[in-house]
Amino acid sequence: MNTKLAIAALLLLSVTAGACVIETRDNKFAGDPQLEKEISTLRIAYSKGDIDELEYSIRRDMLITAWELKLRDEQL
Repeated sequence: MNTKLAIAALLLLSVTAGACVIETRDNKFAGDPQLEKEISTLRIAYSKGDIDELEYSIRRDMLITAWELKLRDEQL
């Protein structure tokens, strides 16, 4: 019984920590309204269960990478 409780606690902790990392990482790119809107749309789709965590992460990373490349090109 204690093992099940410990596993449940670890799962809850890992999900909570993962959500904090996602929020912190997304907030790093705050200020670009288009990027914020697209990430928000993804977050809503994920929270509604329309996409799974892997698809959310991949699409979010693609958006952020494209944004970083655009920023880099503007600085050149």
